[in-house]
Amino acid sequence: MRFLPFLLIFGLALVLMVGEADAELDAKDKEWDSDLSGISQVDISADGEYIAAGSTHDEVFLINKDDEDPIWEYDTGSDVNSVAISDNGNYIAAGSEADVLLFGKSKGTPLWTYNSGDNGDVSSVDISKDGRYVVAGAGIGVYLFNKDSSTPLWNYTIEGEVLSVVISNNGEYIAVSSNNGNLYLFNKEGPTPLWIYDDGSDAGGYSHDSFHISISADGENVVAGKGHPAIEPICNFYVFNKNSNISLWTYTADSNANDKISGCPVAISADGDYIAAGSGKKFYLFNKNIDKPIWNYDTGGSYALSVAISQNGDYIVAGSGGSNNDGSGGDSNDDVLGKLYLFEKNDNQPLWYHDGNCCGSLGFWGSEEYHSVAISANGDYIVASEGDVEFFTKKDSFLGFLSEFFDAYGYYSIITLAILAGLFQFRKDTGTDDTINKLLRIPLYGIAFLVFLISLFVLWVTSFAEVPIFEKIFLVAYYLGFATLFAVTGIFLGHETYDPSPSSYSHKSSTPSSKPIFGNKPKTPIFTPQNEMTAIECPGCSAQMDVPKLGTIQDVTCNECGLSGEIEI
Repeated sequence: MRFLPFLLIFGLALVLMVGEADAELDAKDKEWDSDLSGISQVDISADGEYIAAGSTHDEVFLINKDDEDPIWEYDTGSDVNSVAISDNGNYIAAGSEADVLLFGKSKGTPLWTYNSGDNGDVSSVDISKDGRYVVAGAGIGVYLFNKDSSTPLWNYTIEGEVLSVVISNNGEYIAVSSNNGNLYLFNKEGPTPLWIYDDGSDAGGYSHDSFHISISADGENVVAGKGHPAIEPICNFYVFNKNSNISLWTYTADSNANDKISGCPVAISADGDYIAAGSGKKFYLFNKNIDKPIWNYDTGGSYALSVAISQNGDYIVAGSGGSNNDGSGGDSNDDVLGKLYLFEKNDNQPLWYHDGNCCGSLGFWGSEEYHSVAISANGDYIVASEGDVEFFTKKDSFLGFLSEFFDAYGYYSIITLAILAGLFQFRKDTGTDDTINKLLRIPLYGIAFLVFLISLFVLWVTSFAEVPIFEKIFLVAYYLGFATLFAVTGIFLGHETYDPSPSSYSHKSSTPSSKPIFGNKPKTPIFTPQNEMTAIECPGCSAQMDVPKLGTIQDVTCNECGLSGEIEI
């Protein structure tokens, strides 16, 4: 085991290199981007396997996360304003001009199409978790459909025009926002609103960007963000319970962060506990029970355009864009600073960001703005639109996982490797029977056994979890590796001794070296002497044999037992 110290030092160097690589992972690259154009809306299935996209070039696309080329595409004949995909990815709803369309996953022709007629263009669609219910807003009308029929279950005419519609995962509740600032909540059973919220401002002209809504999975809570760019260029955020149109709380965004607003995006986690929001140049995270942000993040330049949140609220994706200088919206390309961010709920510093301002081959700056983002239920997969479809993973493949792992455990790994290397180096030539070495072996073997059990537990836990195979292999190998290092350090503690001879290390023998009178290896005499003979007795078998009197040292071999030795006669 002369190489054990080198293995320990190599492991130490690996931890340090991966830890240093972590500092370079703040800027995130795309896994892929599609060769599509005009993409304005995206959505992703709960498991992240399927992505729906809508284009201002009159097309709906379904894409698998493992391939940027669409599974299918459908030409609607007019701009696609909205898309939504069921959690299982089996159904895709789209709104295009006056048409509501429902697709199945398997082919790119609609299961059915509904035309809203003179009510106006379809501005927004949403779909329940299982795809059973589809809600759509078109002009002044709200429509609820069952997936099996293009005939609405019911419809309702609102005041003003529909901006956005959302449906709870269980399909029980529908929230609707209008361009006159009103918010409606419906039950799926009928077209009469459970309640209507009117802030009394009578400010017309709200837009999709300035009035966002979101609803929890069970429909218990509705969140809204709105702010009129001309009249009130500050976003106000509202949280409602399904039982009342009186907001649980209202929060007005910081005015010093809002020389203008490009939007007031909001998103609520499936359990309703966390709310992500954006206003001006800031993103916020709230707890639904508290009217003050848990944290906020200042982009330093670009404006909040979109947010999405994972099912349990652990991860938040946020998209930005817009001018960095005068709030004019970025008329010149070099003013545009579109970025995509991924946050953890416990930290206002992004896990990573993707800079949409990326220089092309000719050196011209792009003008990406992230108006639509979506995230899978567990936060592992992110999709965004900025003209094409961009796909991201929460972590970089293997290096990102190593970086995150050693960021958490690197310090302890370094200390452990240093201790083991030190023990081996300073105790290697003290002898196996040394009392201190015997005492040290007890904790070394004990820790080795404990870490081995941990590796088995990790293997068992990851077999039930959705963990990438390389992560499973690494985690088990990591713990098994340390278990082996503890055990091997104990085994070879004091087992090596330094010898200045050409073979630098030799095994320490407990038997002292000695030169036996007779060896046990038979030897053949070099010659047969012709001198005077004398009889001697073999010390091995007492046989009598004759040997010559040479007066010098000679080799003698017993013919009976084969014992050899040197004797002078």
